[in-house]
Amino acid sequence: MKTSTLLGTAIGFIAGVFITKQVSERSVSPELALKKVKQKFPEKIDGSWIYTTKETIALNELDYNVYKGGLTCLDQHYEFTVDAETGAILELSPSN
Repeated sequence: MKTSTLLGTAIGFIAGVFITKQVSERSVSPELALKKVKQKFPEKIDGSWIYTTKETIALNELDYNVYKGGLTCLDQHYEFTVDAETGAILELSPSN
C-alpha cells in the first residue's frame, strides 16, 4: 500500500508540474505582444510603448486579459490592445 501511495503522489506531482508549465506558456509576454504589433504595422515606427501589467476588458461581450500600448509614426500616435493569451491585436486606432 505504501508503494501505491508513493506512486500516486509522484504521478500527481508530475501532472501538476506539466499542467503549470502548459498554462504559463499560454500567456504572451508584453515584449512579444509589442513585437507582434510592430510586425503587423505597415508604416515606419518612430517610437513604441506597452504596459507590462495585464488588464481585463470586455469587448464584443467577451472578457479578455490584455496589454495596452501605443506607437508613434511621424506625428501620428496610435493606441492598441493586444490579447495577452494569444498576442492577437484586438484594437488599433489613432489616439486623439
